[in-house]
Amino acid sequence: MINLNQSRDENGEFSLPLSDLSEQNGRNNNKNDSAVLNFASWFATSAIQRARYKDFSSIDFCEDWVSWSEFLGVKWSIGESTIQFFSYLLDSTVFSGIATLLVTSYAPYAAGQGIAELKTIMSGFLMKEFLSGKTLLIKCVSIVFAVASGLSVGKEVALVHISTCCANIFSNMFPSIKQNEAQKRQLLSAASAAGISVAFGAPIAGVLFSLEYFDPYRNGKMVPFQNVYERTWYSFELIFFVLIGVFGGIFGSAIVKLDSIFSNYRQKSLIRNFARGEVVVVAALTVIVCYGNIFARSDAVTLVSNLFTECRAKDSSGICEYEFL
Repeated sequence: MINLNQSRDENGEFSLPLSDLSEQNGRNNNKNDSAVLNFASWFATSAIQRARYKDFSSIDFCEDWVSWSEFLGVKWSIGESTIQFFSYLLDSTVFSGIATLLVTSYAPYAAGQGIAELKTIMSGFLMKEFLSGKTLLIKCVSIVFAVASGLSVGKEVALVHISTCCANIFSNMFPSIKQNEAQKRQLLSAASAAGISVAFGAPIAGVLFSLEYFDPYRNGKMVPFQNVYERTWYSFELIFFVLIGVFGGIFGSAIVKLDSIFSNYRQKSLIRNFARGEVVVVAALTVIVCYGNIFARSDAVTLVSNLFTECRAKDSSGICEYEFL
């Protein structure tokens, strides 16, 4: 609106006072800053999702597989089994040792899952090293060696930490986000959701619907595996299905309690001062215990996929081999 107190210019037209012009320019600048900020947030979130997609989609895939006995040309059964065991043991201990060495020597903040630290950062506490580029690099390299060692450490939760590191790096590219801690925390929250989405391929409360379409498994599905059953369940199979659930719950509860007891003991003992040796010893014991069981040697996704797959004429999982049942 034009005030009555406004003056006319030489041509007889109304001219706005300088104060009104300043206020209008301020509104325009705020709108422009808001638009730039929204675009930067959307661009950074998309970049984080694509970065996590490229990283995760290359973890579980191997084009060709050759065992050490086949590579060395050993055909003798006892010699083949011996080579397979010691090569498996050597690989596990070496890979776990490399992962531990990288974390303890170069990026201590890369240790663990990182969920507790992320909650602390979301609350307003600053931990710059936790989201630094060095931590991101060591986390990406060490998680590969940790998973390759055969330890059941899980790579899914680690991708949340990796995603937030990417978010922090991308946010520094935009001054409007870099100088706004509240906006940066929102971007970190979106990055955490992106990491979970890429790791599990599932929606989180419906807000990750658009992120699901990136399909991290490269199979056209939102899940790592999918089965189509040609036959219905037999009645006697339901009994064993219920028993698996019951014993799984009992064993899971027992493992949680044992883990709590061991964690309390570890904090008071001298073991915590020898982190590198502890990881190598745990990896070696895991190999010794699990090597004799073909199911224990498989990763969780492969094992669950084989358990829910119907038996075929050609089966390499070992579940349908009747001599093992």
